[in-house]
Amino acid sequence: AAVALVKAANLQSLAASTPLTVTDAMQIPVEWRGYVAVALQQNLLSTDGTNFAPSRPLTRIELAQAMNKLNHLAIQ
Repeated sequence: AAVALVKAANLQSLAASTPLTVTDAMQIPVEWRGYVAVALQQNLLSTDGTNFAPSRPLTRIELAQAMNKLNHLAIQ
């Protein structure tokens, strides 16, 4: 979901330079870590404390919140 959300927000250029600081970063494929970092930084996705929990399914409410945030980013 992070990759799709970051691309939808047209923020993929930030993915290469945004560090990922969650404790379970090693569970995320290296090529996706920057996207996760940007999604977290832009509040498109959230963490569970200090963990991202990459294998946890995205809930409908989380997706709705992310889509709302994308809409606000598009307006800016």
